[in-house]
Amino acid sequence: LNSYLTVNSIAKSGISATVSNTWIQTGFVESFVYGLRLNRDFMKGKLYGEIEVRKVDYQYTSTETRLRQMLAGCQLTWRINKKFSAGLNYEGEIQQGILSNRIYTHLSQRF
Repeated sequence: LNSYLTVNSIAKSGISATVSNTWIQTGFVESFVYGLRLNRDFMKGKLYGEIEVRKVDYQYTSTETRLRQMLAGCQLTWRINKKFSAGLNYEGEIQQGILSNRIYTHLSQRF
């Protein structure tokens, strides 16, 4: 079950917020993922920024293993023209007290 609520242009700031929840139940796992995402366009749509936090909780039914994670990330995308954009992303994850970091870039070409 996936549910979300988005509010566009909070208090005329141009910031949009999305709250989400995902529930998965199968024969071997039950999980909940909660999230909050804020995003906004800058410079008349040439620059896009986003920040996100998520809490993940997986319970495996065949064992007593439980996986809990906290994730946070941000993204900055530059729309070079109508069909081409470049971006930089960061994602941090805390799992069992250990911090992992990921930084990656992306290029997007529309046809």
